[in-house]
This record gives sequence, structure tokens and C-alpha cells, in this order.
Amino acid sequence: MAGMWALVRPRPVMSLTRRLFALVALALAIVAAVGVIPLRSSADLIHSGHQVADAHEFLQALDALQSDVADVEAGQRGYVITGEETYLEPMNDAIHRVGRDLSRLDVLVDDEWVREHLDDLELLVELLVSSSRQLVGLRRTHGL
Repeated sequence: MAGMWALVRPRPVMSLTRRLFALVALALAIVAAVGVIPLRSSADLIHSGHQVADAHEFLQALDALQSDVADVEAGQRGYVITGEETYLEPMNDAIHRVGRDLSRLDVLVDDEWVREHLDDLELLVELLVSSSRQLVGLRRTHGL
């Protein structure tokens, strides 16, 4: 039996100072890890908040464009039906606002897919404004 004990080597015992140092190092590592997680989550949350704000601003700009396009159509329709010049001032104001709306949307877009569709939308709006002006001109020169 004495021989068997000779084969089993006793584990070296860590000193109390080394154990305390290891525990403190482990505790600091855990505190650091736990501290980084909320910071990263906060950064992600702030980034998401900016994306939501940008999307909201883009939707507001689209809504303004839609409203101004409707005003262009209403002014054109009102003038063509009645011949009253009073309908042209709001229509011309709306045409001016449409240009600003499109410029605002152009600044807000950074996605290539959205940009392509915005270019199509700009073309359609320009066609609408052009046809509205032509109809007003025809009404002026040829009457109802």
C-alpha cells in the first residue's frame, strides 16, 4: 500500500493570496462583462431610435407630397370646371411645395432601392404638374 501512495502525487495547494487574487480577477471580469452588455444594448437602442426617427421623417415627407399633389389636382380641376382664377393661386402654391417635398425626400433617401422608386415618383409627379398646367392653359385659350 505504501507503494500506491507513492504514485499519487499530492496537488499543490494554492496559497490564500493567489486564491484571493484569482477571485478578485474573476469578479472584475464578470463586472466588466456585465457593464459592457448594457452599453452595447444602449448603443443599439440609440441607433434603432435614429432609424425610427428617419423613417418617420420620410413618411411625413411622403404625406406632405401626397397632400400637395392632391392640392394641385384640386386647383386644376376647380379652375377647369369654373374658370375662376382663385383656384390657380392655391394650385401654384402647391406646385411650389411639391418641388420642396421632392427635394426633402431626395435628401432623406440613402437606400438604392428606395432611390430608384423615388426617381420614378418624381417623374410621375412632374408629369402630373405638367399636365395640370397644360389643362389650365387649354381652359384659358379654348374655354370649357
